[in-house]
Amino acid sequence: REKKMSLGEIQNILQNLLRERVSIRNMFTILETIATYADRTNRNIGLISEYVRVALSRQICKSYVGKDNSLSTISIDPEIEDVIAGSIHEDPIEGNIVSIDPEIHRRIMDSVIGAYNKAKEHGYVPIFLVSPRIRSVTFSLIERELPDSVVLSYNEITPDIKVNIIGSALLSTAA
Repeated sequence: REKKMSLGEIQNILQNLLRERVSIRNMFTILETIATYADRTNRNIGLISEYVRVALSRQICKSYVGKDNSLSTISIDPEIEDVIAGSIHEDPIEGNIVSIDPEIHRRIMDSVIGAYNKAKEHGYVPIFLVSPRIRSVTFSLIERELPDSVVLSYNEITPDIKVNIIGSALLSTAA
């Protein structure tokens, strides 16, 4: 038996998109994706939001590609990705939350902010590129200190786009 999504749940998904400056004009695709994944994800708002982002990937990428159809991205060290992935906890109300040791969190943030600032100094709009499993929590981690940050997952990059890695956030250099 299908469970219907409430208006409040749909509104939460739209708010997740808007929080990251994703246009919600393509309502047909958004609602179609919500309908497709509502039951499969047990109405998990965070997960459905990620599926909607993938469905809107062409539109999202278009906002950030250069004239040569390339994205200038900052890669996140696999070691940092593992720390973040390992610290994700499912909260029934908040969804995915991250609890990282404060010192490691500071080291990660110093490295992320350093890579971000270096990219900005060279005239780039810094876009962090991470694995899909940590995309939303990575955004949540860095948005407080870098409110204009963009975090994309590999799933959101359309095949026609060239990815240029212009920097890296590394845990080892974050000492």
